[in-house]
Formats: sequence, C-alpha cells, structure tokens
Amino acid sequence: MAGTALRDLDRALSAATRVNEQKVSSLLNSQNRLRCENAALKRSDLERRSASQGRGAALAKSERELLEQDTVLRAFYNFLGKDGAAAA
Repeated sequence: MAGTALRDLDRALSAATRVNEQKVSSLLNSQNRLRCENAALKRSDLERRSASQGRGAALAKSERELLEQDTVLRAFYNFLGKDGAAAA
C-alpha cells in the first residue's frame, strides 16, 4: 500500500514537473519573440527617423503644398460663390 502511494506521488510529481517545464519553455519562447519584435520596432523607428531627411521630407513638403493649393481653391470657391465656381 505504501508502495502504491509512493508511485502515485512520484507520477504526480513527474506530471507537475513536465507542466512546469512546458510553462517555462513557453515563457522563454514568448520572451524571445518579444525581444525580436522590439528589435524590429527599433529598426523601423530608426528607418522612419532617417527618412525624415530623405523621401519622408519630400513627402511632407508635397503634402504641405497640396494643403496650400486646397486652401487657395477653397478661397476662390468661397469668393466666386457656388455658381461662379461651377462656371469657371
């Protein structure tokens, strides 16, 4: 009887150990995945910041110019009125 109880206890301990090992392994995998994601985010942030002197700056300038043109067009539209703007 004592032998059976010890075997049952040993099985329970082995099962708990396996579950614990799986949890630790999953946590380590998650930690590694998050480190990789953080590294990728840092790289993309650096690329975005360096682009502000290159293509990003040109894009921002173009957007500003489009907004200025849109403002001028709206001013003409308001000045001429709806009928005058449609005729022009």
